Amino acid sequence: MRKTDQQARFDGQSETTTGGTLLMGSGVLPEDFGERLECLKEASGLSWRGLANALGVDPKQQDKWRKKSVEPCGGAMLSICRFAFRIPGGMEILADEDFRKNPFEEER
Repeated sequence: MRKTDQQARFDGQSETTTGGTLLMGSGVLPEDFGERLECLKEASGLSWRGLANALGVDPKQQDKWRKKSVEPCGGAMLSICRFAFRIPGGMEILADEDFRKNPFEEER
């Protein structure tokens, strides 16, 4: 049974295709993105305004991300990732996984 992108988004599974393994849902923001952004802010020690300044975004736009009314555009997501890389454990907070692990390596 083939999973749709929406189904894969919630179960985090992959699908094997003729071209290899396709990681499903990799381009979809997690449902708890606002909470992850809050954890990233707390880990940085910044205020919401300070985080918005560090990311180069309007605080109102950042507030919309937190409330899930809009998703960050590609450029804003890049800023968030660059910021997260500078915070100890920031990418783990943002990705909620060990992002350094190669998903194509077999576990031993």
